Amino acid sequence: MKWLAVLVAFIVFLIVAAIASAMSVYTDRADFEAQGLIVHNYGFQEFDVNALTFPPNPHTQSGVTYVTGDNLVVGSNYDPYFPVSNVFCSNVLGPIHGDVQTNPSFNMLGMDLGYLVAPSVVDLAVSTNQGSYSYGDLIVPPAGRSLNFWGLVAGAGEYFTAFNVTAQDDGSAVVIDNVTLGEAFSSPAIPEPITLAGLVAGSATLAGYLRRRLGG
Repeated sequence: MKWLAVLVAFIVFLIVAAIASAMSVYTDRADFEAQGLIVHNYGFQEFDVNALTFPPNPHTQSGVTYVTGDNLVVGSNYDPYFPVSNVFCSNVLGPIHGDVQTNPSFNMLGMDLGYLVAPSVVDLAVSTNQGSYSYGDLIVPPAGRSLNFWGLVAGAGEYFTAFNVTAQDDGSAVVIDNVTLGEAFSSPAIPEPITLAGLVAGSATLAGYLRRRLGG
């Protein structure tokens, strides 16, 4: 019966939509960290606070492989920038790319953001096993004054695979610090009972409609 095949396809679509993951955004680190178990919190502390240091490119540490045009860590005591902590950026003022390990996988990703040199808003893009998400026009402070936190918690069955951080102004160096990976305590894996009830009721109504329309 044709109407039954249509109905089944519709129900599958509704269930998938109901359980589809939703990315949660946090701008407060404490709120973000309360969502799960923090496994890594990497702040480039091993590099000289008084100097510019050029890590290998790529540089892998604490679950992330960092790639830029020229990896650079600016020490917190380095004149003239004096960032509030050791910060990571690209020496050629390009984007920062990070590949996130997937074994084990992490559904929590956070970092502190700022800039050196020219002021600029920042774009953050993240990739997961289920898709890509973009957050544009993020306002960040100069790293010599403070850094802004940005954290993401993925939905059920979803984990992070990569991120890109880009300054919109070509004369600005976007910087990151305290890159955090974790495992959320829980994610909704199935629709709530009220949602399931709604699906059943809606499907029954649709079944009657399709039988009349399709003559089956």
